Amino acid sequence: MRKILIVVPHLYGSMRLLADNMRYLDLEQYRITMLVLEPVLTLQDEFPPQVKIVTAAYTKAGKAGARLGYPIDRSKLRRWAHRFFQVWREAKRHDLVISWSELTPTYVTVAAGALARRPVIGWVHIHLSRTFELRIRPRWAHSPAIRLFYPILRRVVGCSRPVSDDLQTSFGLKNVTCISNTVDIQRIRKCALEEIEGDLRELYSPSTPVIINVAALEPQKGQEVLIQAHALVIGKGLAHRLLLVGDGTRRKELAALAKALDVSATVHFAGFRKNPYTLIARSSALVLSSHMEGFALVLAEALALGVPIVSTDCEAGPREVLQDGRFGLLVPVNDKEKLAAAMERILTEIELRERLTHEAQGDCSHIDAARSAAQMESLFEEALVGRA
Repeated sequence: MRKILIVVPHLYGSMRLLADNMRYLDLEQYRITMLVLEPVLTLQDEFPPQVKIVTAAYTKAGKAGARLGYPIDRSKLRRWAHRFFQVWREAKRHDLVISWSELTPTYVTVAAGALARRPVIGWVHIHLSRTFELRIRPRWAHSPAIRLFYPILRRVVGCSRPVSDDLQTSFGLKNVTCISNTVDIQRIRKCALEEIEGDLRELYSPSTPVIINVAALEPQKGQEVLIQAHALVIGKGLAHRLLLVGDGTRRKELAALAKALDVSATVHFAGFRKNPYTLIARSSALVLSSHMEGFALVLAEALALGVPIVSTDCEAGPREVLQDGRFGLLVPVNDKEKLAAAMERILTEIELRERLTHEAQGDCSHIDAARSAAQMESLFEEALVGRA
């Protein structure tokens, strides 16, 4: 049996992608351990029971103990040194190491894998050049590290074609491949059948449509543009509610914007919901307003549910998921007027909504986790054969 170590930053939010893929891996052939760097284990129960989950804080016996995380008086440098030691110790017990998160976790994993003499594969889930342009991460700090550590990886896996192309053209990497993100369609459809949580039931009244956005409340997700577009549509007399599902640093700022635009009564903040699918499925449309994406997994989730979609046309992600607009409306990034116009179309054009739903129900195989899991297994074997 092949022993694979996967290093993940946490088990929250986007880590659901990994759980979706693991359900389709041959777990009789692969013995998988996940090393979680931060003790946020919200999605732990979504992973197959055969997968061993440990945290980066250990007892002397080497098992996850009650001492999770790190004391707040430790410096970042000491914290990452501790993580390096834990990755190295686990890597020695495995045949292949995977870093599921880009940048610093990958630097640490590459170094630990090299010391343990194990091949390492690194996944990239963000559009790195755009991340630096928006100053979400400092280019000056990461560009030299990328050029130092990433060529050592057995493979660098981009989560979408534009992400992979960016890794090659902007950073000169020659070891890049692409495995586009996917979702467990059956799981999503099953979760969507559950009842809406009590505090949101009244929001979904038959008389008023709901437009939903599911994303972290962070600058790159562009909810300020969405709220502005919502206000424009409301100003035209098209009654609807805007539901923002997710937490983040901008909640107070976005609430203040809604108040300033006099739409506080129609903008609702739901916070993080472990099962957003029951809300997405009952919404009139899902709108993604991001300035940047790597893949835009929520679009694939909405597509699996046959919900009409409006999305900004980021450099990476939405166009690939929506197949150049076949499965949803694409609008320019940071353009509230065009976003509002697309939202208006979704709310008023019955034939458009029916066409988008029909297209999604007809064929969305490009987002099926069974396909990407097979690609992952081929990549594992390639790396393991190379080691042999």
